[in-house]
Formats: sequence, C-alpha cells, structure tokens
Amino acid sequence: FMPFGLGIILAVLAGMIIFTNLGADEKRVRFWNPMAWLRPLLALAIMGAYIIAFDDLGAVTSVVILVTAWLLILEKKTVLVAAATGIVTGLVVYLVFERLLMTPFPRGLLF
Repeated sequence: FMPFGLGIILAVLAGMIIFTNLGADEKRVRFWNPMAWLRPLLALAIMGAYIIAFDDLGAVTSVVILVTAWLLILEKKTVLVAAATGIVTGLVVYLVFERLLMTPFPRGLLF
C-alpha cells in the first residue's frame, strides 16, 4: 500500500507542477554571455563546501549553512530570511531523520 500511496502523491504533485508552470517561459539568457557561468559555478562551490564540511561539522549544521549560503549568495535573499530558512530547514532535517526515522547522521561540532 505504501509504495502505491506514495506514487499517487508523487503523480499529484507532478501534475501540480506541470499545471502551475503552463504559459510563457522566463526570459532566456544565452549561456555564453559574460557572467552567465557565475551562478552555476557558485552553486557548485557551495555544494562542494557542503560535501567537504558534512562529516566535520555534522549533518544538521551543514544543512543550515548550505541553505543559508544558497539563499544569501544565489537567491539574493535578506540575511534574516536566509538564516531563518536555514535554521528551520536544519530543525526539520533533525526531527525527520534523527527522531522520526531514527537514521544516524554524522555528529559535528554543534549537533
């Protein structure tokens, strides 16, 4: 039952994504324009730092830093929004994986 139910949920969510994105696309940016490579390179750098820091800082702390850095650097959100979203995301990751699923994550400096 569970795989079937999850499949139904996935199909509904996929349908919602399809129907909410009907219409004109965003303005296209040529890939070879100057500075067009900056965002993908910054994304790779942030993910690389996350991978390197994951074992040393711990899973929850790394997730908080990843989400906060991503929102600050790539999405240009305010510090308050980025920090709040990062902390809430870290809390959700901790509650779901550590408490609900009882999956051991690497412990780090803080958690």
